[in-house]
Amino acid sequence: MKIIVKVKTKLLILFIYGVLSLNLMAIFHVYSMTTFVKNSEIVKSPKQLSISEKIWILLTGVKIPRPINNSYPSDHGVKNYPLRR
Repeated sequence: MKIIVKVKTKLLILFIYGVLSLNLMAIFHVYSMTTFVKNSEIVKSPKQLSISEKIWILLTGVKIPRPINNSYPSDHGVKNYPLRR
């Protein structure tokens, strides 16, 4: 009877650790996808990544670079007028 209780206790602890680690991974993913990185390298396609790089991205999330606007509205045929006070 004691052996069954020990096994159940160990399984419960293992389950709790698993749930906590999944929550921690989710926190990393949420943070990395909602926060822009200033000078980040563009992540290669999954076919070009090594196994260790794939595991690292799986654990920590994808870093998204900050978008850069290199054009003005006038470049696209839209007139822009300065605001006057």
